[in-house]
Amino acid sequence: MLRQRIKRRYLLVDVVLFLVALHVRIGSSTDCVQVLKATFEDGTSGFTQSQSDHLNWTRWSGRTPTSFTGPDCDRTFLNKSGHYMYMEEDHADSGQHTDLISPDIKIPDSYQDCDFQFFHNLGGITADVGSLTVFMFWNGAIQTEIWKKINSQSSEPKGWVRRQVKLSPNATVFKLIFRATAGANSSKPSQKGDISIDDITVSCCVGCKSDAFYVADFSVDVNNYTQVKGSDQFDWQRKNSGTSSVGTGPGNDHTFYGNAAGCNGLQGGDHGHYMYIEASHPRQNGDR
Repeated sequence: MLRQRIKRRYLLVDVVLFLVALHVRIGSSTDCVQVLKATFEDGTSGFTQSQSDHLNWTRWSGRTPTSFTGPDCDRTFLNKSGHYMYMEEDHADSGQHTDLISPDIKIPDSYQDCDFQFFHNLGGITADVGSLTVFMFWNGAIQTEIWKKINSQSSEPKGWVRRQVKLSPNATVFKLIFRATAGANSSKPSQKGDISIDDITVSCCVGCKSDAFYVADFSVDVNNYTQVKGSDQFDWQRKNSGTSSVGTGPGNDHTFYGNAAGCNGLQGGDHGHYMYIEASHPRQNGDR
């Protein structure tokens, strides 16, 4: 009996609870429909190049040609056989851009609130990497800018980063345009900067809001989660790689874990994050 109690005590103080890539979906399975999915495993997934810009998007697998820039692998399969789209900034003039245009996105009748998700990788030296902008296009013209990232605005984790945007288009048929723009130092021979995208989806809902597809992978921050203060004894923590208690917890996060699939360097699990609680000493039975 004493041995059994000791064993239970050991399990209690060493267990680590962790939380990664929380997906919350509200409503029944008939509430929402996916109207666009692009993984670039079947060619360009219906996306086309603009004929009026300066550069080109390229479908690619594995590491990009310029060292220390793009991802080591795609986002869909996290291996070097999967594909993604990227813009090579090598010797591009500052401000030059290239547009990648989606096929028509058709919203079914009665479906209004739409959720747009994609993954990007802006890799390289900050001054060399330019910007990535997403526009909505209908009636023969760009109507609105819905998302933009200038690499010098803030630091981000290396590897693929998820973005999620709510859409309320004023048209039942529209396109998305991904515009990659070269950075300030792109024309220098020593430039190092690439812009990559993968796993683009648009889902629309009826009878529920687009946040029915809310995703929290904790890769950039805590995804608007907050700690309860005053009524508990300890806090959740955001962490990458292994936890501090030996023999507990995960060795890395789930979202960016790609080492086992041959995704190293910029793509390793050490760059992803998850939320966990440390239940080891000095925590006591009943603490929350």
